[in-house]
Amino acid sequence: MSIRIIAMDMDGTLMAPDHLTVTQRTRNALQHAHDAGVKIAIATGRTMAYISDVFDQVPMVDYVIQSNGAAVFDRKKNEYIYTSLLDWDFSKKIIEYIETLPVFYEIYAHGKSYANPQKAQFFSNPEVPRGFIDHLMNNMELHTDVVSEISGNNLEKINLYCPDSHLDSTLFDRLWQEFSAIEGVDVASALPGAIEMTRKGVTKGSALAGLCDALGFTPNQAMAFGDAGNDCPMLQLAKYSFAMENGTDQCKKSAKYIAPSNADDGVAKMVEKFVLDKCK
Repeated sequence: MSIRIIAMDMDGTLMAPDHLTVTQRTRNALQHAHDAGVKIAIATGRTMAYISDVFDQVPMVDYVIQSNGAAVFDRKKNEYIYTSLLDWDFSKKIIEYIETLPVFYEIYAHGKSYANPQKAQFFSNPEVPRGFIDHLMNNMELHTDVVSEISGNNLEKINLYCPDSHLDSTLFDRLWQEFSAIEGVDVASALPGAIEMTRKGVTKGSALAGLCDALGFTPNQAMAFGDAGNDCPMLQLAKYSFAMENGTDQCKKSAKYIAPSNADDGVAKMVEKFVLDKCK
């Protein structure tokens, strides 16, 4: 069997369109693959605070690539095996600038999300179900002075959300250009209007490459699924890479194959075809 590890984005990929549910067919396919000896990894832009409840649905997950690759967590050993974080002194200046903007932002540090509730008025996105936004808010650490609360901590990721992006992309385009020009930062996006900043060189692809190396696998033995721009490096790396039918054009160009949408059990169908059928 050539596939030794399966790495999956969560929102728009592993999760159903509600961003909260993993279908029974997908759970079964992943469990059968795991029983056959395939390692299972989640590769997400989320931090650990937004993942723990998902493990009740997919308890077979071995590894978590979180915050777009800023950290890799070994669930069996219950420890981080890799981190590449934004330096605090560097990050502080970015956060203080974002505070002056009409955007909602959140900071990922040591597995938690920190946000300023005074910015909540800007947290809206027609692409995301209201129930999922409420779920995110319920799992955030809310502080009116985020800088003081997390002072001294190196960061996994900085997220910001432009509320007007679906009506007027001017603000999003301007901020994308500004943050892309900052030395030492990589920017990506998983949702329309969202900008995600990590340390330079940190991607889901670099994290998956490091994980494969640690396990003694090659990218030719990796299967990967994604739907958005932040998944592209991972899809370019893995030999068996799948963009979801509901994914962006950029994502589809980065993948070797197209999977059915997340609403049509795309992950399950491709795992059944490329992994489970080979085990028979």
